[in-house]
Amino acid sequence: VLGDMGYLGQSLHDRLELKGIDLMTPVRKNMKQKKILFPNFSKRRKVIERVFSFLTNLGAERCKSRSPQGFQLKLEMILLAYSLLLNQLNHWNQRL
Repeated sequence: VLGDMGYLGQSLHDRLELKGIDLMTPVRKNMKQKKILFPNFSKRRKVIERVFSFLTNLGAERCKSRSPQGFQLKLEMILLAYSLLLNQLNHWNQRL
């Protein structure tokens, strides 16, 4: 799991580790353990935030379905639209 500076606590790391979840967070300069666990953290986080923003604009947060099947269908449609747009953008970039 990729976390930001709000998830730097060692107790949270320990609890998630017991459940088999590896939490990757950026390190601060004053931290004792200066091992870089995830290089290019800010670059990768920027991509993740951009995808979340795009999915939100497609309506992922405003899913007002009446059944679990309707909810699943709405999310699948949003993800399909996102993947088709990415495919189209990649196609345009290759032509340039």
